[in-house]
Amino acid sequence: MPCTDKIVENRNYVNALKSTFIGIKSRIGRPPQSMAEFDPQDASVWAPYDVTGQDLINYVKEAKRHGTIANITFHGIGGDHLAVSIKAHQELLAYLVKNNHLYWVDTYRKISLYIQENHR
Repeated sequence: MPCTDKIVENRNYVNALKSTFIGIKSRIGRPPQSMAEFDPQDASVWAPYDVTGQDLINYVKEAKRHGTIANITFHGIGGDHLAVSIKAHQELLAYLVKNNHLYWVDTYRKISLYIQENHR
């Protein structure tokens, strides 16, 4: 889906595609407040740019506080479009490695499949 743009000719085309995808990051937003309200086919995502490592870590911690999921899409690490600095990205990765007993880091597809198989 092109950057959370769901409308074509005044109609939401995502609904017609839902059956072909395991999960869809369909809107920009904060982590869900609970897994009961989380829909893998209508998930919020954050596409950060020009942020600190602590900003990234705080986003992950927010999801943990709610017991939910933190979807982050990086467009450019250290350059390119909507860039996040290499330093900020490395700080997030170091935090996740240090706390790997607290967080499950994986592809959105694998996480969506897990949710579909175990929580619906």
